[in-house]
Amino acid sequence: MVKKLLLLLTVAVTALTASAVVIDGITYIWGECRGGDVSGDITIRSTYKDEYGVENKVYKILSGAFSQNQNITSVTVEGNNLEIVGGSAFYECSNLKWVKLNKGVKKIEQYAFYKSGIETIDLGNSLTEFGYRSFCDCKSLQSVVLPNTITTFGMFVFQDCTSLKSVKFPAGLDNIPHGLLCGTGIETIVIPEGVTEIYPYAFSSCRNLKEVKLPSTLTLIQYNAFKNTTSLEKINFPSSLVWIGNMAFAESGLKEVTFPAKFGYMENAVFKNCKNLEKVIVPPGCQNFLMDETFSGCINIKEIDVRQATMYMSPIKLESTFSKEAYNNATVYIPTFMNTPNWAGLNYWRNFKKVVYVEYPKGDINLDKIVDISDVSTHIDLLLGKENPEQYVRVSDINDDKVTDVNDLNTILNMLLGK
Repeated sequence: MVKKLLLLLTVAVTALTASAVVIDGITYIWGECRGGDVSGDITIRSTYKDEYGVENKVYKILSGAFSQNQNITSVTVEGNNLEIVGGSAFYECSNLKWVKLNKGVKKIEQYAFYKSGIETIDLGNSLTEFGYRSFCDCKSLQSVVLPNTITTFGMFVFQDCTSLKSVKFPAGLDNIPHGLLCGTGIETIVIPEGVTEIYPYAFSSCRNLKEVKLPSTLTLIQYNAFKNTTSLEKINFPSSLVWIGNMAFAESGLKEVTFPAKFGYMENAVFKNCKNLEKVIVPPGCQNFLMDETFSGCINIKEIDVRQATMYMSPIKLESTFSKEAYNNATVYIPTFMNTPNWAGLNYWRNFKKVVYVEYPKGDINLDKIVDISDVSTHIDLLLGKENPEQYVRVSDINDDKVTDVNDLNTILNMLLGK
């Protein structure tokens, strides 16, 4: 027992009195790599022996260890012991081109590679956490493969990496983090299935972004997510989408916008100042797509197609929803049944100088200009409570008794049977 206590005491004293060890110009002490005045291709050791001959594992590169070292060109981490790359560890290492992390690295802290010159990086297969702006402003970084182990992202991890054109997202991701690729050179984005939310500024100011594929699981696009994506001309919204935040697509290059059916809600100025936007299409069931400044500054809108609309649509501030150019020049297509005194949107659509009313036959609940079995299916859903009858009453109330019921369904069936 006494011998064990003496041994523990010896180890403790050794740890407290240990001196720094310098190997190949790099300083190690207490399990940390503390940097050094080194150049060229450097290797961070997995272990080292201190002055007492005790082998120590290197678990961390200390914060600021190689900060502003302009002479390092590559970094290789040996073994699997290193777990943490400290904050600003390679801050402004402008000639650092290549980094290979070991399999054990779990955390890259804030500003770790900020403004470094890295072109490629191997992140290993154990990484769980990116710190705030850990790779921000790495102008030469070209591609990134995010490991499946990642669970935590700080904000703006790859912001302003202007040469970054390829990013592979990990499986199991449920959101695209805040500002993740803001200001990068990314051209094509495929967001994996399972992602439900795109956080603010995720792709903001990606001026080379031309193609985006959204997953069928997406429900929320947060504010400024795609703001100033000037090369993005078209995007297909999944039917699962229910919310778009403030200015999410403001100042983008979109030429056409088609809302998903039964889309739920958007905040203000979502498409503000989209100068190339020419056409807006609103499908059945879509509601609350007109908000304050939704299309403000969209000076080239030529067509607004709400001919299939069956929902109440009313903006908060009518005068600011569209630009004055749109009110004067755009043609609005709306169903004839909107042209009635008790229709809530009537006065609003009359603000446009060019309004075309489109006639639909009674029973054409889907507003595709034909009465067929799909209308019967929708009518049954109405009766079963799967759809809101108030949305469809103007076309589903075939008997004109102001209710949608089984009598209307019988009338549709008789029409299909030629009776």
